Amino acid sequence: MKIKIDCTDQLGLKKMSVLNKALDAECTEIICINVLSSFSTLELPSIMKLLQSKIRIGGTLIVEEFDFRTISRRFYRDEITTEFANSAIFGNSATLKSIVDMDAVSSCLNADFKISEISYLGDQGRFILKTRREQ
Repeated sequence: MKIKIDCTDQLGLKKMSVLNKALDAECTEIICINVLSSFSTLELPSIMKLLQSKIRIGGTLIVEEFDFRTISRRFYRDEITTEFANSAIFGNSATLKSIVDMDAVSSCLNADFKISEISYLGDQGRFILKTRREQ
């Protein structure tokens, strides 16, 4: 089973209910776009635990989020304006409750997951973290 939850879409969080229907270790791939930032930072560990529990051995968890450090760095260097940052982060559907960074997400990975790919989309202030469950 493959699941894609895209919270840039108005129905994004409603798709989280699909996770509750999936059995533990049933999914071969879960793609999460702005899912973690749709919750408070206090909820990050429990959301990551839920996502990881649904991935089967050999399966992939892909997380794409805004990266707070990248956005801050670009703002500090006057590479982006306040208006651009607000537009990029909140867009037309302000459903975000937090902004995470790569380190925060990586620290929530359990020992069964190994990072297979890291990408920074600097011009967008985003990162993509691809992990694979090995055990």
